[in-house]
Amino acid sequence: MLDPAIQSQLAAYLEKLVRPIELIASLDDSAKSAEMRALLEAIAPLSNKISLRFDGDASLRPTFGVAAHGETARIHFAGIPMGHEFSSLVLALLQTGGHPPKIEPALIEQIKTLPGSGDFETFISLSCHNCPDVVQAFNLIALLNPRYSHTMIDGALYPDLVEQRQIMAVPSVYREADLFGNGRMSLEEIVAKLDTGSAARDAEALSAKGVFDMLVVGGGPAGAAAAVNCLIEQKIDAVMARTSGRPLPRGEVNSRQTLLFSGVIGGIGLSLLYWFVNPLTALGDPARAVPAFA
Repeated sequence: MLDPAIQSQLAAYLEKLVRPIELIASLDDSAKSAEMRALLEAIAPLSNKISLRFDGDASLRPTFGVAAHGETARIHFAGIPMGHEFSSLVLALLQTGGHPPKIEPALIEQIKTLPGSGDFETFISLSCHNCPDVVQAFNLIALLNPRYSHTMIDGALYPDLVEQRQIMAVPSVYREADLFGNGRMSLEEIVAKLDTGSAARDAEALSAKGVFDMLVVGGGPAGAAAAVNCLIEQKIDAVMARTSGRPLPRGEVNSRQTLLFSGVIGGIGLSLLYWFVNPLTALGDPARAVPAFA
């Protein structure tokens, strides 16, 4: 079932297992069950932390589950996860065996505290490029939260079930036989859909924070630069339709008032930058303003 090169690579990956795991198969007399048996019997000897049983009670056959030793399997494969889904199998083995998933700690904690429960099924085809991401996301949710379970279902093995649910495209995800979603979904999107109380918790967390002080000081030097720019270009502004309505060309203010305004707001802004930010920012701000009127 697995060629020697793949077996060698998989054995290297399985060295990362930190706790024993079990593969629990539910088989019948079909040819596909024989293929699944051959696959599992090829995998089990690759690590002394893997044990194999054939006493599973899954209703869909062939199916096998992956579980930590002594625990009930919450990750199931109703099909032979080869092709694009082989990576889903490898990750299920590693993560069930204690290898940490490569996601943010905050997301792990969110998954562990998801409300409610759910038995999910993802219908896939072995040639589907988008299916593995969805399968791996739901497998991880099932692994981290004991109130959830997930079964990958190869639609080619269960055509009657595909017809019954009128599945036209994969991946198609069902929760207790009700359609949950179609197409590619990221782990973050799935968790957000499941975590119905996340918005309320975020709002509560924000309300619990203290009052923030915000100091806006860049407007002073910027306003000063703009005023000087108007002073320098007042003759040009007077003959341009777009700028002829500005205060200087219209005579509403004179040059002395413009310079006074520029000096006051620029001085206040630079002082605030100097004392409340740092001297380097105060010295650099005028330099950034120069191109506005150079």
